[in-house]
Amino acid sequence: MTVKSLPLIAVVICVAGSATARADIGRLLPSVSRQLERAEACLESGRHAEAQAYADLTLLSRDIGVSVTGDVNGIAWSALEDWEQALGGQVRFVPASLSRADLTISFRPTVAMAGRDVVGTATCTRGVREWTGGVFTYRATGSVEVALCSPLGTTLSPASLKQATMHEVGHFLGLDDTSKVGSLMGPIDFAKTVAGPTSSELTVLVDMRAQANVIRDRAVMALTLSSGALR
Repeated sequence: MTVKSLPLIAVVICVAGSATARADIGRLLPSVSRQLERAEACLESGRHAEAQAYADLTLLSRDIGVSVTGDVNGIAWSALEDWEQALGGQVRFVPASLSRADLTISFRPTVAMAGRDVVGTATCTRGVREWTGGVFTYRATGSVEVALCSPLGTTLSPASLKQATMHEVGHFLGLDDTSKVGSLMGPIDFAKTVAGPTSSELTVLVDMRAQANVIRDRAVMALTLSSGALR
């Protein structure tokens, strides 16, 4: 069986904020915006199976297998449960072995990026593949690392660790960084942690998912009608 790899998108982001962080309070990662645009373009051009795959990639429609190492008092799973609740059960995280995980979360004494200590990082890869016969599949993987100590060398509180974890998982779900202190995707304030995504950040994800669901439903309907016409 042959396989054609369509463009893969890799994103590396730091929780501590950077010079390229967006100033607004809620915005999609540019790569995720592009994959949603690709889904729409495929739908409009009649490439319905491909449109469905890109919509599913945007939605992360399957259960997301998660492997966690070095956790402290169940912080990782608490953060994941909060994301599930915030999105009304539209995503579901389930335990998985390291070899089968879509998302890995690791807690380490320190985490570095570009030669400097940071609170956390997320590396995400998303892609769609075309197999022989016009069959399309998608894969989204993510690797999150969270530091147990701040760049100043102080031990992070459970609240700070949870915020850092939720921030990095927010990247996996599709959110970009912001420069707004007080938002989940903004720089962390160790003295005043954030418990979850802002209404603006949630709106961005909910709107994205609504668009992807419309594309997916239209693609599935077209494929169903096409299958029936061929009989």
